[in-house]
Amino acid sequence: MTTIVPFLDAQGKPFQYITIRTDITSHKKAEADLQQLNEELEERVAERTRQLEASNQELMATIARQTRQHSQFKEHLIQLQALVFDTDPNRPDSSDSSPQPNTGLNTLLDDLTTREQEVVQLLVAGQTNKEIAESLTISIHTAKAHISSIIHKLDVTDRSQAVIKLLRLGYQP
Repeated sequence: MTTIVPFLDAQGKPFQYITIRTDITSHKKAEADLQQLNEELEERVAERTRQLEASNQELMATIARQTRQHSQFKEHLIQLQALVFDTDPNRPDSSDSSPQPNTGLNTLLDDLTTREQEVVQLLVAGQTNKEIAESLTISIHTAKAHISSIIHKLDVTDRSQAVIKLLRLGYQP
């Protein structure tokens, strides 16, 4: 690039000229490099945008799947409650019904020792053998022995059936 600069005398007339030559090769190279970097950046932004959109679609699909699973879980829970409390989930007033204590429950509870009744409370609360043992400060072996005795006295085959039987009879934790 060439620039001509005049030197002026006292009257303002040019009396000498200076030519300034500038090598703009490095300037043009810097502009080209900047243009290339800008294009690369735009490509990276476009790629990242595509990745984010794909991730967003996966997330939305996962949310939809989780929502369906939650609905199915709620339906299963309603059905389980109907089984436990002998109610019809399709009957409008069934949600208002709560298990009613009966003499069968009282008889069953009377057959249990005080310690077994304490274990029943924790069993119905969903505690594990280890948690029951820790809550009552007994060994796991002793907790298992109490649970076996409860299962035998309730005439069921496992702890889940014991809990279901107690709840059906109206046991209130």
